[in-house]
Amino acid sequence: MLPDFETLVKEIKSKRKNLDWSQKELANRAGVSQSLVTKLEQEMNVPNYKSVRKIYETLEKTISTDTETAGDLANSNIVSAKPEETRAEVAKVMKKNDYSQLPVKKDKKFVGIVLSKDIGLAKNDALVKEIMRPTIPIIPEDTPREAIAELLKSQNAVLVKGEQVEGIITSADLL
Repeated sequence: MLPDFETLVKEIKSKRKNLDWSQKELANRAGVSQSLVTKLEQEMNVPNYKSVRKIYETLEKTISTDTETAGDLANSNIVSAKPEETRAEVAKVMKKNDYSQLPVKKDKKFVGIVLSKDIGLAKNDALVKEIMRPTIPIIPEDTPREAIAELLKSQNAVLVKGEQVEGIITSADLL
């Protein structure tokens, strides 16, 4: 979810100042005019999405070179469930490995996630496809740690994608 405009402006200004950049330097690096950056920070106008994105991505790329990314944090050993497996089969795997969730994979595609609380409430013969949650976010491998932490506030896990899905991150991986 995108932050409101006022929050976004404060974040851009704060990141610029933390990098010790002038408005002119940010504008040059982002390929926008200095007056646009000035007006944005003073909330004098609402620039178009493309311009704000250029500014924000310029700041993020500079900051993220020093921070951990999804590629750094992801566990490449993805244990998954199949939609046609039973609750009992998946429960054994979860207990054995001390997992609280498993992504669900059909053929070569991830189609959802099953949580321990869903498993606990289902009958032994229930199929994973009947109790799984239909989505699991897939993020790029260059996603910064802070963005992952924010996403995991509302999600149980995220998958990390480079050329293909290469790993999984849960809140435990951020410890």
